Amino acid sequence: MSSRFKNHELLPLGLVADILSVSKETVRKWAGNGRLKPAVEDKKRGYLYKWQDLADFPEVKAINASNWHEEKQISATRAYRAVELFAGAGGLALGLEKAGFETVVLNENNKDACKTLSLNR
Repeated sequence: MSSRFKNHELLPLGLVADILSVSKETVRKWAGNGRLKPAVEDKKRGYLYKWQDLADFPEVKAINASNWHEEKQISATRAYRAVELFAGAGGLALGLEKAGFETVVLNENNKDACKTLSLNR
């Protein structure tokens, strides 16, 4: 079982659809035809599922078989760098910098966006 989800946690239909890479409507159909029965049918919260009930799906088998705790320990050997074309006011660059990227170039041809970039940088 994935260490992220505990036995007692109930997963909402939307999250189950995302995990299985299908639409919410597909998960609803599976509930109707018995392929994937919800653990709880709550009027307020909708269908809720247990992680172990998803165990036979290939996507969940792959998650359960992964070594995420080991992979999280991997670090980059050098800094990530970004070149941004059509940078606008530079909002994406700010997010990338917060994620650890070094911005090398911001390119923009819109006069107003260039003014904003110049003021902020």
